Amino acid sequence: MNLRLRLNLLITVLLLIFFISMGYTIMKGSKESIQEGVESANRVTMQLLDTVIISSAQNPEWGYTHEVLKKFLEELGHVRSSDIYLYSLQGDLLYQSPPSKYRADDLPPPKWFLNSLAPKEHIDTRTIRFGKLIIKTNPIGAIKESWSKMRYFFWITLIFFILLNVLVYWMLGFWLRPLTPMVNAINKMGEGDFEVRLPNFNLPEFAAIASNFNRMGNSLQAKIRENQRLALIAQQTADAILIHDLQSKISFWNASAEKIFGYSSKEILGKSAYILTSKAHENELRKNFQLVHKGKNIHNIESQRLKKNGGVVNVAITFSPLIDPISNKIIGDICSMRDISEKKIAEESKLKLEENRKFTQLIQSHIEDERRSLAREL
Repeated sequence: MNLRLRLNLLITVLLLIFFISMGYTIMKGSKESIQEGVESANRVTMQLLDTVIISSAQNPEWGYTHEVLKKFLEELGHVRSSDIYLYSLQGDLLYQSPPSKYRADDLPPPKWFLNSLAPKEHIDTRTIRFGKLIIKTNPIGAIKESWSKMRYFFWITLIFFILLNVLVYWMLGFWLRPLTPMVNAINKMGEGDFEVRLPNFNLPEFAAIASNFNRMGNSLQAKIRENQRLALIAQQTADAILIHDLQSKISFWNASAEKIFGYSSKEILGKSAYILTSKAHENELRKNFQLVHKGKNIHNIESQRLKKNGGVVNVAITFSPLIDPISNKIIGDICSMRDISEKKIAEESKLKLEENRKFTQLIQSHIEDERRSLAREL
């Protein structure tokens, strides 16, 4: 689920909570209003019927009270929010109020609505001469009226809710349009395309993100170019460049090292540095590692190393500690080796020439001495 749908879902849930709360408040108010209306109607009805009962008792010439009351109720008809029943002393039903004609053609409200708004039933009883009067509360008319209003409210709310959701979804899509190029740019950068850049956006927050992203891209490109130059230098330099970890294993091996020693990168990476050292020089190399791991630098020490074919090569070695820039801890060492075999040969040749020159001078000196001796004898 993308961000647009999640935000729209969140707004939808909030709207639902708002509308449900509003509907609950309206229904609670309607219930209280119906309760008050039913109680008021019931009191008025009881007062009216009590007046008729008292008047009938005070005027016996009108006839029996139950007959007077029956005649009055028949003329009165339906009373709002009340059901009136008149019984004889034997329990026979003499009168029942007719059903209400108010909103008789309307659809009946659902059961849940009736149960939500119906107040507690209240029954009043009056015992009269030769009869019994029962008045029950009946709020169906008020509930129908409330349902009629609530039904329109439900429809209006539903239409408004749908239209508002559509509008919010469209507006979120409009506002979040800059996210598409942002996501595409991040994906491209993740795939190694560090030249991708974001355009300028009008929204300040998105503009700040784009500016920082572009600045990050420029910084990464500069770092990558610098690393590429350093890697190119390390690969193309005439000296053999090696990197050892703290266990003296080779983790970097440049092209010059391959040329000097004969090992390819696949063959040598992960191997111990002692593979290039004869038994006679192992102790020397071990001491060099101990010094460089303590942060010491070693410059241009002359030693010998072994080639893949078993040959010996004379090298000038420089060690430097490899330091992690974040933790500032030594994580290995960088070793450069220069092939000085030709230099050694030249030095040996020069030494031999010097020895030959001295030997020649000695011979010439002896010859000169012999020549002088012969000259004196003659």
